Amino acid sequence: MSRLRAAPKILFPAILLGLAAFSGVIDLTSPPGPSLDPDALAYLGAGTSLAHGDGLRVPSAAWNSADTTAPLVHFPPAFPAAIAVGVAAGSTPINSARFVEATAAAVTIVALLLAANAAGGVIAALTVAGIVFATPAMIIVHAGILSEPLFLALLVLFTWQLAREKRGADITRTVTLGALAAAATLVRYAGIALVIAVVFEAMWTVSGPLLAAWRERVRRGFEAGIVPAVALALWMITRPHHEGAEKIREVGIYTAGFGDTIIAGFNTAARWLAPGLDEGSARTLAAIAVAIAGFTLVFRTVRAARKGILPANELRLYRASAIVLFSYAAVVTASRLLADPGIPFDERILSPVLVLTALRVGVAAASFWRTAIVNHRDVVLLTMGLVASWIWASSDVSLGWIRDYHTEGGDLAGHAWTASQLTAWAAKAPAGTRLYSNWPAAIWFATSRATSELPADLDSATAKEFGAKLAREHGAMLAFNVRAEDYAPPDSLAALAGLVAVERWPDGTVWRAPADAPASPSASASASAPAPASAASANAPAPIRLHP
Repeated sequence: MSRLRAAPKILFPAILLGLAAFSGVIDLTSPPGPSLDPDALAYLGAGTSLAHGDGLRVPSAAWNSADTTAPLVHFPPAFPAAIAVGVAAGSTPINSARFVEATAAAVTIVALLLAANAAGGVIAALTVAGIVFATPAMIIVHAGILSEPLFLALLVLFTWQLAREKRGADITRTVTLGALAAAATLVRYAGIALVIAVVFEAMWTVSGPLLAAWRERVRRGFEAGIVPAVALALWMITRPHHEGAEKIREVGIYTAGFGDTIIAGFNTAARWLAPGLDEGSARTLAAIAVAIAGFTLVFRTVRAARKGILPANELRLYRASAIVLFSYAAVVTASRLLADPGIPFDERILSPVLVLTALRVGVAAASFWRTAIVNHRDVVLLTMGLVASWIWASSDVSLGWIRDYHTEGGDLAGHAWTASQLTAWAAKAPAGTRLYSNWPAAIWFATSRATSELPADLDSATAKEFGAKLAREHGAMLAFNVRAEDYAPPDSLAALAGLVAVERWPDGTVWRAPADAPASPSASASASAPAPASAASANAPAPIRLHP
């Protein structure tokens, strides 16, 4: 009974809102959802393979591989492993992933409310909940089979624990933070930001002059980093290796286009700050106005901290969230500049920034209302109205996304993809037919058949080798008209490889070796290959949003 009395007042509302988040994600991802993109092929496929005792294997392979599956080498293992638990218990892969993401959403909300309550009380917690529930980015990342929901849950749990009062060495706190950082990194490689954060916080909080206490700082940093270091080392040692796998990360300096990436990030921030407004001067001005209000709150909290009048629990939250934010921003920016020029600063990548910013803003706003209500009642009411207006506008945008997902499903789960005649052909093809496609994920989602990739390069030697392999295997190339940037154009590849179109539909073409083509080609596959149908045609799949 004493423990129940000691529990924070927000605990029961937090659990209720967590359950609401859980049921909301289940509803959001119900048929025709969840949204499916090519990354989901790796998560669902590897989870299914692991549950069946075949290890972490993706149901797609390079065109020149003798196997139709490949080890999971491009993604961390934790999200597929979580999916595998549900599959082993008898669930379908998609339903298992939905349960994982719904549970993660519940944990995210509960941890956010507990962290906000500890820093600023019940009003702060409810304000944070309103902002986060309304944010469209949360709808976007929870609507599909993505690792972001599980990552966000671990990120918020980490920030909450980092903001708790530190008592001396506090080994339990150190181990907990290290375990959360390791788990986050095994969900998304960007989780290395949490490893950096826990080491930095351990070294920074050592009292004494910087140089005089350097030994103690190094010792504390080592202690903080040992748990994630051991966990990540075990994964790197035991992870599957596939020498033939194409590298998706090549270390270098990628400054070209970085300005466009930054502009895309500003546009993402503008969509969040000024929800519902179309791109243009009105949205820009509104976003600037909201940003200025946010900076005013930041200035107020900094000034209060310097004067020593900021409550210690509130100050710890600001410090913890700032450490995590800067660490994540540094890791993502470094990854964009040094490893992958294709990283976009969109809602998916910036969702951790948006969530932690919402946490800080909600606590700061509640703190302002609490201290200014006596002398500045009108200002408090005005700012409350502005926050409520922002939540209402964001909720309206989020409801639009929800309607879209309920109507269409999203990306490769959309009707144009699921009703594709190409995938119908693949479902009816003899079991031994080796399939190749420029969208292997679309084939697997619709048929559960492993489908190999196309060559990435378009050259005569590669094309001839591909054509010869297709002929030996009596395989088929299923070429969607929607272009896939990672592979050679299928029509050009077919021409160089000497393949024959045996079926043509508005959404794509089935190509086979001449020996496997029917003696009398169907009327849908004319001898003279027409130009590919436009992806915008009525029956063609819409281009996929790789990053919503």
